[in-house]
Amino acid sequence: MYLKLLDRNALLEAVKAAGVDPREYEPFMDDERVRFRDRSTGSHFEVHNSPVGRVIDLKVGDGTRGTRPSGLIKEIVSSLETWLEMVEEFRTTPDLWAELERDDALFKATADDADNAPFEQADKDAVRREIQEIKATAKDAYELNDHALRQLQAALDDVGEKLDTMGRREWITYAAGTLAMLQATVLPPDEPRQLLLRLVRAAVNAFGHRLGLPPQ
Repeated sequence: MYLKLLDRNALLEAVKAAGVDPREYEPFMDDERVRFRDRSTGSHFEVHNSPVGRVIDLKVGDGTRGTRPSGLIKEIVSSLETWLEMVEEFRTTPDLWAELERDDALFKATADDADNAPFEQADKDAVRREIQEIKATAKDAYELNDHALRQLQAALDDVGEKLDTMGRREWITYAAGTLAMLQATVLPPDEPRQLLLRLVRAAVNAFGHRLGLPPQ
């Protein structure tokens, strides 16, 4: 498929305008097609010849896909700009299902630590830093009154103190129960789990290599 020099340049300029090095999208052109591809998301944007003229064929991640005729270069450029925006949005959108699976795997791997080994000092320091950060931001984050804030802070202090006397498996169970008791009176329904995850992630960053887990 033949494109004039200015038209070819217009496509590359559209990619540059999106703040991306065009080479990251593997630009390709021959007599039949012009194509950009993003391997990280499985996306592509292609313009090729057909019996009715030029056709745009695009795909974004595991979702949007479509084809449509387009003869004018300004239409092709506009479609390319839209595709670039959609690819970036797909790339930065979290996979909530995958996060849930990772969280469940994290709980299981930590809870199944067979020897219920004690926390090392680095583990305890990491969890206590996270506790202090939660305490510092909890009032605004959860819109707590002073009484509720004191309840949450006391519970977190208690969980932090138990790092000195409990093994990892025992501590996870204790922390989960302690934070769960706050659900009805202090925290929204899912927040105890999210707070526990923050503490577990902080600990895993310190001792995760001993469980074969990557940093969180």
